Amino acid sequence: MVQYIVRRKGWPTSVLALLVFAGSVVWPFTLVLYTIYDGSRYSIQHPHDDAPGMVLASVIYVGAPFVFFAGFLLISIGVALACLKNSLRVNQVG
Repeated sequence: MVQYIVRRKGWPTSVLALLVFAGSVVWPFTLVLYTIYDGSRYSIQHPHDDAPGMVLASVIYVGAPFVFFAGFLLISIGVALACLKNSLRVNQVG
């Protein structure tokens, strides 16, 4: 879909790279925000517990990079497949 939008609007391919990066950042950002939200709710119930800070640190150092690279890989594969599909379609027509 990202490649379709860039091709349809006639934007340069550098915009495609920015959209792939932006799509890869959305889920780790959401994961960190949810962890902060959930940790703040936990801290209200258990005020002298260090668990929310430890969970947040593990999400930032382990979870978010894993989700970023997994999302980046999947979006990049999708863009590559779309480019391959379009190049095959152009070769069949031409």
